[in-house]
Amino acid sequence: MNLLQSIRSHSNQPLTRQLLASLLKDHKEPNHKINELLLPGFLKL
Repeated sequence: MNLLQSIRSHSNQPLTRQLLASLLKDHKEPNHKINELLLPGFLKL
């Protein structure tokens, strides 16, 4: 399952940084990836 599918599967609850970090646990730098998604407006926390 890719990242977008993972996020969509949790769309019924608030997307907190903690939830996103758990979805990105396999990434080397999950906080960096979250920031990449926030900057263009893809995500709003």
